[in-house]
Amino acid sequence: MDGIPETAEILATVARLEGAFEEHPDPAVRRLYGLYLKVCKQFEDDLGNARDRALSRAAVLMLIRLQEEGAGDGTAA
Repeated sequence: MDGIPETAEILATVARLEGAFEEHPDPAVRRLYGLYLKVCKQFEDDLGNARDRALSRAAVLMLIRLQEEGAGDGTAA
């Protein structure tokens, strides 16, 4: 990735990750995804800029990805 990603690129990444986590087989990931959906509503209420909302959503999804990869249970390096 060169430079600062465009908002559309961030939104595409968010959509891809949401698709991966929405029906995830791990209950911990699904629970975090449910919390993510609640936080997204708060982002919509609190953040007026679409890019800020997209970056905020992406940040939460990165945390869910860490859980998925095992970092959330202390097993990842």
